[in-house]
Amino acid sequence: MQKADFKDLESKGKQEAKEHLVSFTDFKEKARQNLTVAEWCQENGHYDACCNRAYYAMYHAAIAVLADKNIIPSQSHIDHGWVQTRFVTHFCNRNKIFPKFRAYLQDAQRIRDMADYRPELLNRKKGRRQLDRAQEFVQVVLRRLQSHDEL
Repeated sequence: MQKADFKDLESKGKQEAKEHLVSFTDFKEKARQNLTVAEWCQENGHYDACCNRAYYAMYHAAIAVLADKNIIPSQSHIDHGWVQTRFVTHFCNRNKIFPKFRAYLQDAQRIRDMADYRPELLNRKKGRRQLDRAQEFVQVVLRRLQSHDEL
């Protein structure tokens, strides 16, 4: 995927940008719902599903905080690599708001891929670690987003 495939909302008209952002507000709720489902899965021994939903909780929280800064793709499909790169670039490296989370999304996707695409089941310990990281990530990112601190 080339850089030219995406553009930030700053290049769009203000009304179009506002309408586009409204469609991204649900990602905060998606993050919360996925985290709730991941917790249920962990408690009930569904560790692969826990890791899957924990990743998506982090992924959706990252989309929400990026959208809040008008950093969203111009295409309707949101690429995982694009979200991870933009989150790390803007919030971990450049502005150092969430430096601890630099590898969280990439690590979580790697574990989610193991859960989704390999025949062996993940264990309780892997599920717990993935869930703990997702709880921390979602809580910190959404709290910062809600408080409207400088991002």
